[in-house]
Amino acid sequence: MELEIIIEKKHHTFCAKAPMFPTCIGIGKSEREALERLKRSVHRMISNQALESLDFLLNSKNYKSITIDPRNKKIGRAHVWTPVT
Repeated sequence: MELEIIIEKKHHTFCAKAPMFPTCIGIGKSEREALERLKRSVHRMISNQALESLDFLLNSKNYKSITIDPRNKKIGRAHVWTPVT
């Protein structure tokens, strides 16, 4: 996977952005700090979206069962639901 990252230096700070994640930004006193903060920003955004999606699914009550398999290393935790028919 390739991810374009743009780093700009303004005055005494660095700003890191990723066009794929337009709402995420990292600002720091060094490039490394800006990248670390961008990474945390992207992580929070993805985590929040995953939680919102799971909340929506659970609150819809449109399932019979949900299985969480932490052994599935390829995709982390697999959430599998059985739709109500």
